[in-house]
Amino acid sequence: MKSSEEIAESITLRIGHIYFRPLLYGGTPEGVELILHYYHELWSEIFGLQEQYTSARQIVHSEENCGSMGFASRHQKRYPHASRDKTLTYVVRQWRKISKQIGVPVPYSFLRKEFQTNKQLQNLFPEEEP
Repeated sequence: MKSSEEIAESITLRIGHIYFRPLLYGGTPEGVELILHYYHELWSEIFGLQEQYTSARQIVHSEENCGSMGFASRHQKRYPHASRDKTLTYVVRQWRKISKQIGVPVPYSFLRKEFQTNKQLQNLFPEEEP
């Protein structure tokens, strides 16, 4: 049986995979947003950080003036002619802010090595660890 730490590590790796290839996991910007919400919720539950997670989500939603809308809906309302990819990029950017605020240790370096044959994926998120 896996320990809670091993499960959290698996969730963290999955969050990273979603950041690098979101449509593979969510299918749509809304689907990506939903799956990231659930993975972050599970991760924060393991570490007893539910309040910090809720607070981080509320802060980012407030900064983006989402009201009761999710990130995808807010972006689509703000930019009705935006492509699916632009909305998806926006959704991932907001969730990366939440990850950072609650301390999800997304293994960017490990994932870049995993995607060593894909230059486009290797060049994502250059501001993160080398």
